[in-house]
Amino acid sequence: MTKRNWGVVLAYLLFTIILTWPLVAQFGDHVPGTTSWALDEYTYVWNNWWFKHALFDLGTNPFQTNSIFYPIGIPLIFYNYTLLNVLVGLPVQLSFGLIPANNVEVLFAFVMSGFGAFLLARYLLRSALERRGLATCAAFVAGTVFAFSSSRMVYVSLGHTISSPRSGCPFTSSFS
Repeated sequence: MTKRNWGVVLAYLLFTIILTWPLVAQFGDHVPGTTSWALDEYTYVWNNWWFKHALFDLGTNPFQTNSIFYPIGIPLIFYNYTLLNVLVGLPVQLSFGLIPANNVEVLFAFVMSGFGAFLLARYLLRSALERRGLATCAAFVAGTVFAFSSSRMVYVSLGHTISSPRSGCPFTSSFS
C-alpha cells in the first residue's frame, strides 16, 4: 500500500471516530444502538461470543448451536454470522473482551467500506480525471459519501452496527 493509501485509511478512521462519537469514549462498555429499537446490536455481540466459545471452550463447530431452539439446535450456515468481522474481532476479544471486539468491528466496517469505495472510484475515474490530478480527490469524496451516508448512520444508531444496506463491503453481512 502506498503512503497515499495509508493517508486515506487514516482519514477515514478519523472521520469514523468523529462521526461515531462517543463510541471511542465508551469503547469498553457500550455498543452502538438504542433500547427503543429491537436490540439487534447484541446479535453481533452474540456472534463474537458464540464463535469463540464454540471453538475454544467447547471445541465444536461454530456453525451449529443447540443454544437456540434447544434441544434440537439450529445450523448457523444461513444465519447473519458476519464471519470476517468475527475473525477480525477475535484477537481483540481474546485480549480485551466482547464489547471492544464488537466496537473494533464497527470501526473496521466504516473504514474499509470507505477505503474500498475510494479504490473503486479511483480505478474508474483514473482515465477521465488523472490528467488534471483530480482522480484521487474525487475518489476520496466518493468513498466518504459512501461510507458515511445518512442511511448508514441511521442504521448504526439503531444497532445495525456491522454494515448498511448499501455498504457494499464484501466481508460484512447485510441487514435491513
